[in-house]
Amino acid sequence: MINALRKNPCTFLIKKETNVDYMLSEGIYVKAKPKQNLEKISLWLGASTIVELTFQESLDMLAQNLNNARNSLKQINEEL
Repeated sequence: MINALRKNPCTFLIKKETNVDYMLSEGIYVKAKPKQNLEKISLWLGASTIVELTFQESLDMLAQNLNNARNSLKQINEEL
């Protein structure tokens, strides 16, 4: 997702009618049709927390999370 946002955030702007599967609850999915020309996306952070961010904010947050995960993996591998 990070690479897709970096390459072209406009790819996430809905230009034609698109159907997506949306997880409503654990194991329950529904079909949805997103609005056209979305400017923000929602990211699930866990613990019943969802945030709505712009594409750039999402990119920054996902890149930071990826960097933190890589640093944690490196530290764990060094300790082993």
